[in-house]
Amino acid sequence: MGNDIVLPDHDFHGSWGRRYTICLPLSNLWDEYKSNRASVELRYDEILAEYTNLFTEFFDGFIPLSFHAHVSDASNPSLITGFLLYTAGVSILLGLDSSIPTRMVQPEMIEPIKRFYGWNNCHITAPRFAVIRGAYGAAYGHLAYISKEWDLSLGAGPEPFVIEPDDSLAADLKDRLCEAKSIGCIAVVLEMVSTTNGLPISPYFFSKLREACLENNLFLIVDEALTAIRCGSPFCFQREEYAVSTAKSCGPDIVLFGKGLGLCGFAVNFGGQMMKKAGFVTKDSQMLMTAFWRNLVTQPVQTPVLIEAIDILKAAQTENWPDRSKSVGRIVRDLVWEAEARTAMPGAERNPIRGLDSMILIERHRSSKFPINGAMLKRSMWVRWLPKLDLSMTDPNLVKNYIFGSEGVTNRQLKSRIAVAHGKMPMWCYVCSTPAGGPDWCRTCFLSSRTQQACEEAFRHHPCFDRKQLKGRL
Repeated sequence: MGNDIVLPDHDFHGSWGRRYTICLPLSNLWDEYKSNRASVELRYDEILAEYTNLFTEFFDGFIPLSFHAHVSDASNPSLITGFLLYTAGVSILLGLDSSIPTRMVQPEMIEPIKRFYGWNNCHITAPRFAVIRGAYGAAYGHLAYISKEWDLSLGAGPEPFVIEPDDSLAADLKDRLCEAKSIGCIAVVLEMVSTTNGLPISPYFFSKLREACLENNLFLIVDEALTAIRCGSPFCFQREEYAVSTAKSCGPDIVLFGKGLGLCGFAVNFGGQMMKKAGFVTKDSQMLMTAFWRNLVTQPVQTPVLIEAIDILKAAQTENWPDRSKSVGRIVRDLVWEAEARTAMPGAERNPIRGLDSMILIERHRSSKFPINGAMLKRSMWVRWLPKLDLSMTDPNLVKNYIFGSEGVTNRQLKSRIAVAHGKMPMWCYVCSTPAGGPDWCRTCFLSSRTQQACEEAFRHHPCFDRKQLKGRL
């Protein structure tokens, strides 16, 4: 099935952003895997190399070096520190940095490595991150301290050093990051668009942050788990307004990726403003370092997962999803404003919709007026709308009719009948975005709630929710 015949979908939750498309074009590798799995498994290294090359080409030089089960695993300061130690050690052993004498004895290497990055013992034994406020953080571990998702903090380890993303304070970034470095911070982590409030990092702040990181020998890490592809460019920081400060020789060093890309982990720019100090200039030396790390440290990816990740990258490249995300975001925003204008006072200004392109953040009270499933953080007033990037989503009339208009009702009722026939229901709670449950859900709009009193009571205010639907009658 091609993406051109998939109708627009009101699910803007997408399993917390894990789906870019309803119907992913599949490669011939799947047929071969089904008929002769052993033959495909024997070509695993070849398939991994294909994925690596596709990723590196699509994301302009970033190499997917380390794979993990969850982005939170990849955003561990101890992991990143271990990688940086390993990188410096390999660089020294290979003699890539002529200023450091080649040493083969491990105890004698630690001091040159510390000088390599301007570290002391605390950067190795208790590493930290500095974090730009507004980031989601992580589900657990070091960055969970800044997460607003949970009632009980799951933070563990040294707390991150928090930086305010305020242009008026940008002049003080050098001093703030000097302070962060002194207490053990090895890198700065930021989201280009805050997943908690939808505000993008300004180009001015990003430029000053890059400069301050370089002056303090801090690595720059960008979390692109949600923003990759959705914000009008492969990685969000590669947008035109950030381009002046993101040339390969002065851009971020590491990118955290996951969710919709099918694999989670971190990718490395060996030409980044700090990474380039390690001296991995040639393609051969970068691939050698990648092979060393993957073979000794990171676990291999299961073949079916790898094949799907290749299909995602091929579709993103062939169908130009980054460019398509601009059209999708513009259409959805315009339709929201068009709907709101019908009930607004004459001459009233448009209410802002935050985010960039098809990463959309809208206030809860406004989101609740539309039969759209969004993804929200429990403690945030903003709901994330993450529309699919199928071709039909670039047709304003189709989006208007099937998501915001009456034609979508028939399509949703059909989904409801199919779900009922298979003993299923909508996956996500319309009120809080967590997994739904219970028999009480809207068969007209294909929306549901979880079996928790507050969600059930709120859902009963849904306009077409009546007693017939509670009994499951269509």
